[in-house]
Formats: sequence, structure tokens, C-alpha cells
Amino acid sequence: MLSAAGPYGGHVVRKSDGREAKRIAWIQCVGSRDAKCGNEYCSSICCMATTKQALVASEHTDGLEATIFYMDIRAFGKDFDQYYERARSKENIEYIKSIPSRAIQVPGQWTSGFAMWTRN
Repeated sequence: MLSAAGPYGGHVVRKSDGREAKRIAWIQCVGSRDAKCGNEYCSSICCMATTKQALVASEHTDGLEATIFYMDIRAFGKDFDQYYERARSKENIEYIKSIPSRAIQVPGQWTSGFAMWTRN
């Protein structure tokens, strides 16, 4: 979707009505390090991939509010921590520490774009 050569020309567009998105949320770490799910590890790649997506999306869409829900930030690699700090310092990218156990769609709330958090 964010590719300039892609179907939307690099713009973040809602599939439901084709209008430009105003808010996007990334939900990270769902089931991560949870023995019940069989994921007793952290993949260590999602943090940087999501940070890149949020930065690119905010560059392509004026006034976009990007929110990243995370458990821990794993910025492994040369200058990855600086990249994360750069994204975090932007006014329109917000990082919210959370422990997502599962995300469910709230009936009738699809247009708001947010899911409800629950704990097991």
C-alpha cells in the first residue's frame, strides 16, 4: 500500500470507502512470549518494520495520526535505536506500552478503526 508504484500510489487509503486514512494503529506483540500460544520468544524484527511503516505512512499522508501499541521495543542493530527515537520524537507517531493479549472487533465499530483490548 505504501509503495509509490502500488495500487494507491503510496497513499494510505481505506479499503472501505477509498478515502485517505486519518488514523492508523499497529498492534505489536500479540501472543509474543506466551507459552500458551507456543510463542515463547520475540521475533525482534517487528519493532523496526513497524517503525519504518509508521514513518513512511506519515510522510505520505498529511496529518496522519499513527499509534503503535507495543510490549517492549527491541531495536537491535546499528543505529536502530536512533531510528526508533526519531520516529518517537515525531508529533504524529505515538508509542503506547501495552500488553496485548488479543484484539477483537467491536460490533458496529469498524469505521472508528480501533479494536477493544481484553485480557485473558
